[in-house]
Amino acid sequence: MDITPTLAGQREVGLSLDAIPERLRRRLIQRIWRLTLRLETRAEARAPRGRTGRLRAAIGARLDTRADRIRGRVMVRGGGGKAGALEYGARRSHQVTEHRRTLDHVWGRATQPMEVIVGRYRRTANIAERRYLRGALDAMRGEALAEIGAAVNEA
Repeated sequence: MDITPTLAGQREVGLSLDAIPERLRRRLIQRIWRLTLRLETRAEARAPRGRTGRLRAAIGARLDTRADRIRGRVMVRGGGGKAGALEYGARRSHQVTEHRRTLDHVWGRATQPMEVIVGRYRRTANIAERRYLRGALDAMRGEALAEIGAAVNEA
């Protein structure tokens, strides 16, 4: 029997299996699910705090089981582009189209609201990477591998 524990990718705790006894499989499913929930908690704690808290609320955990694999995943549901920009950083330039805007101040002084047309321009995002998903996994890598190894040895 070939059992290979892995912490793959950026946010997965998993195990690749050839053939596995049912008792060991149940034990591994329990351990990997607990590890995944701990990883989710750590990722939520490391996630940048915004005004709304939507990023933290969107972080979720999932357990996938197949005959040859048990995988726990922590991911951001919805809004992946913004979440990805925070996780990996962003340095891209993009075109902002011409648009209308209502101004109620000019140079810091209040004025009567007026509508202006803002011409198109290029904007370069400069978002530093935060590593709230990958960093949480890196922080618990040794602990996760030890727990999976212990589950295999117990069975």
